[in-house]
Amino acid sequence: MPTPLEQIGTGKRPDAALRRLLRDVIKHCPKKSRANIADEMSALVGVKLSKRQIDDWIGPKKRARFPAFLIESFCKATGNNQLQRFGMDEQSRQLLDLAEALLKMDWDEPLLKLGQETERLRAQVLALKQKTSRKIERSKRMSQR
Repeated sequence: MPTPLEQIGTGKRPDAALRRLLRDVIKHCPKKSRANIADEMSALVGVKLSKRQIDDWIGPKKRARFPAFLIESFCKATGNNQLQRFGMDEQSRQLLDLAEALLKMDWDEPLLKLGQETERLRAQVLALKQKTSRKIERSKRMSQR
């Protein structure tokens, strides 16, 4: 399991946290080598990428920087969205966490209850309409006398 974002230190270099995250995601990528990841990313973006480029992006003493336009393809190739989350501000990450939690919820029971409540309210509204209609009819008959 890759290191959670909040546990990744920034180190001395400003991009150290990014390099560590990339390394960590690759390390925990099941059944994929850096060469395979490079090939998959290449196919997604239409730019030839190599294992050596990935090595340069993750090497702690290398000067090469990971290009932002490759973030989505990296996440797809590794099956891990931590790099996308890394680029988000805290509020965006919290909103995404909330959305993911809502998607994981079992909605069958709450929706069933909502449907039952809707039917109960519909029956009440219908009964009120009928009662009101009868009162209006009675009132009309009374006024005609």
